[in-house]
Amino acid sequence: MPAGPMLIVAAMAAAVIACIFVAAWLLIGAPATGLRFTEIDERLCHEPPPRPLTVEQARQQWARHLGCRLGGCARKREIQRILRAAGVAPPFDATSTAPARRGGRHAHPRRRKT
Repeated sequence: MPAGPMLIVAAMAAAVIACIFVAAWLLIGAPATGLRFTEIDERLCHEPPPRPLTVEQARQQWARHLGCRLGGCARKREIQRILRAAGVAPPFDATSTAPARRGGRHAHPRRRKT
């Protein structure tokens, strides 16, 4: 067999093997190098927004930050500031929705006095 057709067959075989490898890699869900999109999104979602939020955007993002503390989540502080300025203020975090370090409602079970 001449060299030309052998090279074509070898190139096609290499392409098929590469396609199978890529398909298997995508099906297995092997992580790409670095952080996944969800990890990056989770890290960035608590930082202050790069551009001012609209009232509608603040309303949409409010539910995501219900469990955040105001002291630890700059995005929640910005959302509350925007909604208060618009007159649709969410309730203040008088009782935090995040679990307290000490004490708190569920920190210690009640013991019955006998």
